Amino acid sequence: MRSISKDQWLKEGVALFGKNLSDWKFVCPICGNVASIREFEQAGASRDSAYQECIGRYVGGRSAMIEVGQTPCDYAAYGLIGVCTTVVMADDGTTVAVFEFAAPEGRVTG
Repeated sequence: MRSISKDQWLKEGVALFGKNLSDWKFVCPICGNVASIREFEQAGASRDSAYQECIGRYVGGRSAMIEVGQTPCDYAAYGLIGVCTTVVMADDGTTVAVFEFAAPEGRVTG
């Protein structure tokens, strides 16, 4: 498990995708689907959903519990089964499990 500060995590995102948060991409640890924050916004979801939920939750994905490997699925990092490998720590000490950043070409970085 990798634990990093929120500032470090934000710097990683900027280094990979630039300052426009809508361009940032994350990969679902269950199905491997890569989605940008822009895609979440277009689906009517919050920007914050992109680093903790598979886009399938908003576009009719398959159940992560029943059909592992189907993309997109409906997995959420805050659910019963925790498989995320990175935890971001806020200044107040609270932590949030997050999906890994996807490399600009779609490969997992973490």
